[in-house]
Amino acid sequence: MGNLGRLVILLTCDLSASAASAWIGGGPHGSAAVGIKAFYGPFGDFSDPAACEAQFRNAFLMGCAGAWTLHPSQVAIAKLVFSPDVAEVKFALKILAAMPRGTGAVMINGKMQDDATWKQAKVVVDLAKIVAGKDAEMRERYGI
Repeated sequence: MGNLGRLVILLTCDLSASAASAWIGGGPHGSAAVGIKAFYGPFGDFSDPAACEAQFRNAFLMGCAGAWTLHPSQVAIAKLVFSPDVAEVKFALKILAAMPRGTGAVMINGKMQDDATWKQAKVVVDLAKIVAGKDAEMRERYGI
């Protein structure tokens, strides 16, 4: 049995009533509240990469951490959608460097950055570090 099969069995066997109701009641956000990362199910039409990307993007916007892929052509689409953009990561790194404690406000490229944008930048950089830890090409592109 592959890792995915083990994960499905683990989730099926170990979901508490509160975890199950969090998923049912809150979708990806509800599952995150109980420590479960939501992943989008497979997209079956291998011949339509644009529709696959649209589905994956919708899943990302709903809070999913990733997507299952059924075909090798979908892996690149999933990486594109669920990995932070290189320019976004580089800008987030500038914010974190300019505000090491995450407090106050600074001007970067003529725009004010404050503690709220610092928190957003931290999320982007943390995700980029996870991606970089698994993908040498992205690590190099991010400069992390």
